[in-house]
Amino acid sequence: MRRLANIDDCPDLAALHVLAWQQAYAGLLPQEFLNELDTDKRCEMWKQTLQNKDVSVFLDFDDNSLIGFAACGICNDIDAKPEWGELGALYYLQSYWGTGRSGNLYHQARNHLRDSGNSTVTLWVLDLNARGIAFYRKHGFRFDGQEKSQKISGFTMRELRMTLRLT
Repeated sequence: MRRLANIDDCPDLAALHVLAWQQAYAGLLPQEFLNELDTDKRCEMWKQTLQNKDVSVFLDFDDNSLIGFAACGICNDIDAKPEWGELGALYYLQSYWGTGRSGNLYHQARNHLRDSGNSTVTLWVLDLNARGIAFYRKHGFRFDGQEKSQKISGFTMRELRMTLRLT
């Protein structure tokens, strides 16, 4: 079952977000950083995010258990055009990788962005995330040459922007 998130979903969404990061970025980001991810802080972040009408968060459940989510909305990059939307997050529990469910949820988010009037979708992907990059390439995204870095807990995380024309 898939549906839009609401404020009551924040604790489960935060727990999934932390676990999905720990699984997806194991060996790519420092383990100490991953171990210190805080579900309470992430829950507060999601509460603020869900109050923003410019962001939609789609949830995927297996039975009654949350297994994945996609967040999308307006693109706030400095060079963004008004008709650009952004896929801000797409995460699943590791046990669901390769099942096709992430592709289905991605399409729901992409269609939502298209139906909201966006002609281009952007996303930022960790430069070391070969699995994620392959997924996005499979769905038509290409690097556009933009990158950003941020220092977190003593390491530098480098992200690359990918884009997809919808129209």
